[in-house]
Amino acid sequence: MKYIKTFESFLFEASGKKVVFFPGRFQPFHSGHLAALKRTSEMFRLPVVAVQIVSKREESPFPVSLLEKMGNEVKRANGFIEDFLIYPPGDKTFLGFIIEYLQKNGYDPTGMGCGSDRFDDYIKQVAYMSKPTSEVKIDPMFEVKMVDSRAANGPSGTRVRQALKDDNQEEYNELMPRELHKFYNEMKKYIK
Repeated sequence: MKYIKTFESFLFEASGKKVVFFPGRFQPFHSGHLAALKRTSEMFRLPVVAVQIVSKREESPFPVSLLEKMGNEVKRANGFIEDFLIYPPGDKTFLGFIIEYLQKNGYDPTGMGCGSDRFDDYIKQVAYMSKPTSEVKIDPMFEVKMVDSRAANGPSGTRVRQALKDDNQEEYNELMPRELHKFYNEMKKYIK
Protein backbone atom coordinates (compact mmCIF):
# COMPACT_ATOMS: atom_id res chain seq x y z
CA MET A 1 0.00 0.00 0.00
CA LYS A 2 1.17 3.49 -0.82
CA TYR A 3 0.07 5.07 2.44
CA ILE A 4 2.06 2.83 4.80
CA LYS A 5 5.70 3.79 5.12
CA THR A 6 8.27 1.11 4.54
CA PHE A 7 11.12 0.80 7.00
CA GLU A 8 13.50 2.12 4.29
CA SER A 9 11.24 5.13 3.76
CA PHE A 10 11.24 5.80 7.51
CA LEU A 11 15.04 5.65 7.59
CA PHE A 12 15.34 7.92 4.55
CA GLU A 13 13.29 10.83 5.98
CA ALA A 14 14.97 13.77 4.27
CA SER A 15 14.77 17.04 6.13
CA GLY A 16 13.59 19.25 3.24
CA LYS A 17 10.09 20.24 2.26
CA LYS A 18 8.23 17.44 0.47
CA VAL A 19 7.67 18.35 -3.18
CA VAL A 20 7.47 16.82 -6.62
CA PHE A 21 9.21 18.27 -9.63
CA PHE A 22 8.91 18.62 -13.37
CA PRO A 23 12.11 19.09 -15.39
CA GLY A 24 12.12 20.66 -18.84
CA ARG A 25 13.92 22.90 -21.29
CA PHE A 26 11.11 25.51 -21.26
CA GLN A 27 12.33 27.38 -24.36
CA PRO A 28 10.30 29.36 -23.51
CA PHE A 29 7.90 28.39 -20.73
CA HIS A 30 4.35 28.30 -22.22
CA SER A 31 0.79 27.34 -21.26
CA GLY A 32 1.41 23.66 -22.01
CA HIS A 33 4.19 23.61 -19.42
CA LEU A 34 1.92 25.31 -16.91
CA ALA A 35 -0.75 22.64 -17.50
CA ALA A 36 1.86 19.87 -17.01
CA LEU A 37 3.06 21.42 -13.74
CA LYS A 38 -0.49 21.72 -12.47
CA ARG A 39 -1.25 18.12 -13.40
CA THR A 40 1.94 16.96 -11.65
CA SER A 41 0.96 18.80 -8.46
CA GLU A 42 -2.59 17.41 -8.60
CA MET A 43 -1.50 13.81 -9.25
CA PHE A 44 0.88 13.77 -6.29
CA ARG A 45 -1.12 16.18 -4.11
CA LEU A 46 2.07 18.11 -3.40
CA PRO A 47 3.53 21.42 -4.55
CA VAL A 48 5.66 21.19 -7.67
CA VAL A 49 9.09 22.62 -8.42
CA ALA A 50 9.79 23.47 -12.06
CA VAL A 51 13.40 22.67 -12.94
CA GLN A 52 14.56 24.38 -16.11
CA ILE A 53 17.37 22.52 -17.86
CA VAL A 54 19.57 24.86 -19.89
CA SER A 55 21.30 22.56 -22.36
CA LYS A 56 24.98 23.01 -23.07
CA ARG A 57 24.53 21.25 -26.43
CA GLU A 58 21.73 23.40 -27.81
CA GLU A 59 22.08 27.11 -27.35
CA SER A 60 19.00 28.79 -25.94
CA PRO A 61 17.82 31.85 -27.84
CA PHE A 62 17.01 33.46 -24.47
CA PRO A 63 19.52 34.44 -21.76
CA VAL A 64 19.33 32.64 -18.43
CA SER A 65 18.54 35.93 -16.67
CA LEU A 66 15.35 36.35 -18.76
CA LEU A 67 14.33 32.70 -18.28
CA GLU A 68 14.79 33.13 -14.53
CA LYS A 69 12.67 36.32 -14.47
CA MET A 70 9.89 34.56 -16.39
CA GLY A 71 10.06 31.48 -14.15
CA ASN A 72 9.77 33.58 -11.02
CA GLU A 73 6.77 35.39 -12.49
CA VAL A 74 5.04 32.05 -13.19
CA LYS A 75 5.83 30.91 -9.63
CA ARG A 76 4.37 34.08 -8.11
CA ALA A 77 1.15 33.75 -10.11
CA ASN A 78 0.47 30.05 -9.45
CA GLY A 79 0.14 28.78 -5.88
CA PHE A 80 0.73 25.13 -6.76
CA ILE A 81 4.28 25.97 -7.93
CA GLU A 82 6.62 25.86 -4.95
CA ASP A 83 9.68 27.07 -6.83
CA PHE A 84 11.20 27.63 -10.25
CA LEU A 85 14.86 26.65 -10.37
CA ILE A 86 17.33 26.85 -13.20
CA TYR A 87 19.55 23.79 -13.09
CA PRO A 88 23.18 24.93 -13.39
CA PRO A 89 24.11 25.10 -17.09
CA GLY A 90 26.77 22.57 -17.95
CA ASP A 91 25.99 20.19 -15.06
CA LYS A 92 25.21 16.60 -16.01
CA THR A 93 21.48 16.03 -16.32
CA PHE A 94 21.33 12.51 -14.88
CA LEU A 95 18.19 12.46 -12.74
CA GLY A 96 20.18 11.69 -9.60
CA PHE A 97 22.12 14.94 -9.93
CA ILE A 98 18.89 16.89 -10.39
CA ILE A 99 17.48 15.25 -7.24
CA GLU A 100 20.66 16.14 -5.30
CA TYR A 101 20.36 19.73 -6.60
CA LEU A 102 16.80 19.89 -5.25
CA GLN A 103 17.93 18.43 -1.91
CA LYS A 104 20.69 21.06 -1.66
CA ASN A 105 17.99 23.70 -2.22
CA GLY A 106 16.00 22.47 0.80
CA TYR A 107 13.56 20.09 -0.88
CA ASP A 108 12.69 16.43 -0.40
CA PRO A 109 11.59 15.33 -3.89
CA THR A 110 9.25 12.35 -3.53
CA GLY A 111 8.28 12.09 -7.19
CA MET A 112 8.28 13.75 -10.56
CA GLY A 113 6.13 14.36 -13.58
CA CYS A 114 7.37 14.18 -17.14
CA GLY A 115 6.21 13.91 -20.72
CA SER A 116 5.92 10.68 -22.69
CA ASP A 117 9.17 11.49 -24.53
CA ARG A 118 11.22 11.08 -21.32
CA PHE A 119 9.15 8.63 -19.27
CA ASP A 120 11.00 5.38 -20.10
CA ASP A 121 14.42 6.96 -19.59
CA TYR A 122 13.47 8.40 -16.18
CA ILE A 123 11.98 5.07 -15.05
CA LYS A 124 15.32 3.37 -15.82
CA GLN A 125 17.25 6.07 -13.93
CA VAL A 126 15.02 5.70 -10.86
CA ALA A 127 15.49 1.91 -10.95
CA TYR A 128 19.27 2.45 -11.03
CA MET A 129 19.15 4.90 -8.10
CA SER A 130 16.99 2.49 -6.09
CA LYS A 131 19.84 -0.03 -5.90
CA PRO A 132 21.68 -0.21 -2.56
CA THR A 133 24.95 0.63 -4.35
CA SER A 134 23.65 3.96 -5.67
CA GLU A 135 25.41 7.04 -4.31
CA VAL A 136 22.28 9.14 -4.76
CA LYS A 137 19.76 8.63 -1.98
CA ILE A 138 16.14 8.90 -3.03
CA ASP A 139 12.92 8.21 -1.20
CA PRO A 140 12.18 4.49 -1.68
CA MET A 141 8.61 5.48 -2.57
CA PHE A 142 9.82 7.87 -5.32
CA GLU A 143 7.56 7.72 -8.38
CA VAL A 144 7.69 8.97 -11.95
CA LYS A 145 4.32 9.80 -13.50
CA MET A 146 3.58 10.68 -17.09
CA VAL A 147 1.68 13.95 -17.19
CA ASP A 148 1.78 14.60 -20.92
CA SER A 149 -0.52 17.50 -21.59
CA ARG A 150 0.38 17.99 -25.22
CA ALA A 151 -2.50 18.57 -27.56
CA ALA A 152 -2.41 18.59 -31.34
CA ASN A 153 -1.77 22.20 -32.34
CA GLY A 154 -1.35 23.06 -28.66
CA PRO A 155 1.29 25.32 -27.19
CA SER A 156 4.92 24.54 -27.98
CA GLY A 157 8.22 26.36 -27.74
CA THR A 158 8.52 26.19 -31.53
CA ARG A 159 5.16 27.89 -31.99
CA VAL A 160 6.00 30.61 -29.44
CA ARG A 161 9.35 31.33 -31.11
CA GLN A 162 7.63 31.46 -34.51
CA ALA A 163 5.02 33.93 -33.19
CA LEU A 164 7.87 36.11 -31.93
CA LYS A 165 9.66 35.84 -35.27
CA ASP A 166 6.45 36.73 -37.16
CA ASP A 167 5.76 39.64 -34.77
CA ASN A 168 2.41 38.04 -33.96
CA GLN A 169 1.63 39.16 -30.42
CA GLU A 170 -1.92 37.76 -30.59
CA GLU A 171 -0.61 34.24 -31.28
CA TYR A 172 2.06 34.68 -28.60
CA ASN A 173 -0.58 35.66 -26.02
CA GLU A 174 -2.71 32.61 -26.91
CA LEU A 175 0.23 30.29 -26.25
CA MET A 176 1.58 31.86 -23.08
CA PRO A 177 0.33 32.14 -19.49
CA ARG A 178 -1.17 35.59 -18.90
CA GLU A 179 1.60 36.55 -16.47
CA LEU A 180 4.17 36.17 -19.28
CA HIS A 181 2.39 38.36 -21.84
CA LYS A 182 4.42 41.36 -20.66
CA PHE A 183 7.68 39.70 -21.78
CA TYR A 184 6.75 39.78 -25.49
CA ASN A 185 8.98 42.72 -26.50
CA GLU A 186 11.88 41.58 -24.35
CA MET A 187 11.75 38.05 -25.81
CA LYS A 188 11.44 39.34 -29.36
CA LYS A 189 14.90 40.93 -29.08
CA TYR A 190 16.48 37.47 -28.96
CA ILE A 191 14.68 35.91 -31.93
CA LYS A 192 16.39 36.23 -35.29
